[in-house]
Amino acid sequence: MWQQQAQEWLSAVGYRLARLHDEGAFFMAYDESPTNDTRTRIREELKTVRHRLVPYVGFFNLLREAQGSDPQLHAGDVVWLTEISEAVRNSSALERRLADMRELADNRVTDSTATVSRVQKMFKILEEAGYLQQTNEVSKGYTFTGKVDYQWLAGFLKGRPSLAVFRGAPGYFRTDVANELLVQDHRPVLAFFDFDPKGLSMAASVPRREALCLPPLDSLEVAAKGQRRKDLYLGSVEVSRPHLQAQPEEGDVGPAWGLMKRLEMGLDQEHFPFI
Repeated sequence: MWQQQAQEWLSAVGYRLARLHDEGAFFMAYDESPTNDTRTRIREELKTVRHRLVPYVGFFNLLREAQGSDPQLHAGDVVWLTEISEAVRNSSALERRLADMRELADNRVTDSTATVSRVQKMFKILEEAGYLQQTNEVSKGYTFTGKVDYQWLAGFLKGRPSLAVFRGAPGYFRTDVANELLVQDHRPVLAFFDFDPKGLSMAASVPRREALCLPPLDSLEVAAKGQRRKDLYLGSVEVSRPHLQAQPEEGDVGPAWGLMKRLEMGLDQEHFPFI
């Protein structure tokens, strides 16, 4: 009876009751399941967006590094169109990299204005895609939105459709249910946990683990030193140490554990570097 009442109530707002198998907790899902054609279309659209925008974000990453700034892009960072244009014009390497981006090609401009035109076009593309928001119309200042988060994950996803399995919220996403789902499945799993001893230990235990999803270790080290979360390290190191010490040094968990031991710090996912 309660299921029928819940279903009737959810149907009125475009949702339905769903669950992963015949036993287990129910959750709310969209009333219309996507068709194979819809999944294919969305997958192709996401591939197009990724292939189009990641080079531009990488360009900003290189530019900030050349300027001596923090090479990682963060939500809230401000960039100026005139400053970027001038920096590119003063660097043959940056100018060449910008010229190689085919989406920025424009045969209508002359050589003397080509660089500025390309930078303007790049800003426009990033703004239309939601990565930049103009915050100063007079001086052409732009602010990076939160959409720059975790661009490095694209290298792990490789354009594949992926299911994110959240675990650990009391009363909702129980650890045992998430583990059961992973054990019963057959597909490769990407382990995405906090950078702390407990997180690495859980990642090492994930069945069919294809990779440990962490940003580049040099970027991770900079971010960890900036947050100085020694509590994340000390809170679980004694319990997790035996398991982590047994991990092979040449794998993905081993090097991350080596860095963590050297820093004696951890880092939560919310403060992972974005690029």
